[in-house]
Amino acid sequence: MKWVITGILAVSAAAALAGGTMILSNDDSEASAVAIHSKDGGETSPAEAIAKERAFMTFSNDGNKPDGGFYTTPGGCNAPRPPTVEDHRIQGASSLRFMESSYIHEVAANLEAADGKCTCELRFPSWDAAFKDMEERFMSLPDDESSEWVRDYARTDRSRLTREVDKICKVQGIY
Repeated sequence: MKWVITGILAVSAAAALAGGTMILSNDDSEASAVAIHSKDGGETSPAEAIAKERAFMTFSNDGNKPDGGFYTTPGGCNAPRPPTVEDHRIQGASSLRFMESSYIHEVAANLEAADGKCTCELRFPSWDAAFKDMEERFMSLPDDESSEWVRDYARTDRSRLTREVDKICKVQGIY
């Protein structure tokens, strides 16, 4: 409780230093937002104040980019984020897991072609080929016995290849 109170006091002090007035409330009623003042001393309507607050308090890892953007790996590589895919399940495997498996299969093939030499570009390629593979091979499959291979491909093979690729690349400083 002590830390919660300390946090509230710190936030209200920051609001005071910024020249604004802060109100703590659990609802969106006009009564709770009437006393919101801007820096220049003018009043803001309750609806505008609530809209500004909601627009300010957004949490996102990808900067709202449709392709997911890029991130820096712990090893210093610039890696693309996977694209958002429609959730589709066949034999208990999801479309995202299938695409991840296609991705790691591509990475393993690239490393094999490079005689085990791992680079950031080989370890973290674009997701385009994996996405295309998922759309062409996975999305059109029937959910019956003929698709039983999908479970191993999307789970067992993906896990095994991920361990092998990570082992090869971490030794070379790429992770």
